[in-house]
Amino acid sequence: DKGQFEGIAFDYLNRLSGMLDVTFDPDMQSTWSEVVERVKGRELDMFSAAMATPERKKFAQFTAPYLSLPQSVFTLEDSAFFTDLSALHGRKVAVVKGYAISELMKRDHSGIELIEVTDIAEGLGKVQKGEAYGFLGGLMNVGKQIQHGDWEGFKVAGQTPYSINIGMGVRSD
Repeated sequence: DKGQFEGIAFDYLNRLSGMLDVTFDPDMQSTWSEVVERVKGRELDMFSAAMATPERKKFAQFTAPYLSLPQSVFTLEDSAFFTDLSALHGRKVAVVKGYAISELMKRDHSGIELIEVTDIAEGLGKVQKGEAYGFLGGLMNVGKQIQHGDWEGFKVAGQTPYSINIGMGVRSD
């Protein structure tokens, strides 16, 4: 909101900066999928907060995770609760392009039609407009967006079996 990074990853970078006498220059302009491509293309040096997926391990090395984020499905309040992702087969679900959960869902749940969006706000907007049944994302990130934005009428309709285990990653070279 203030045009600067906040949160645990940023706190870790600040601490590392002091310990190692280095300066981190965050990319404030790129979308997440652009960041992934820029690290892959050697234009950026590291991820401060990313999951080590099989695809990402091809071009980056990762620390042990420092945070685990359960993944949930957010829907409008009048939608049914579910206990298994098979309830979403044949439905459209929005997910941020390039997020690890998108890679996992494509691999494990081909019966769910994923709509890749640029960010959480776009995904919630798709749900609000009826263009997607739900939005798939981290309870902490999406919950914060709902709480601090103009996103009334949403609920967590179900959990996924996935948690995104966040660590830091550096280019493999």
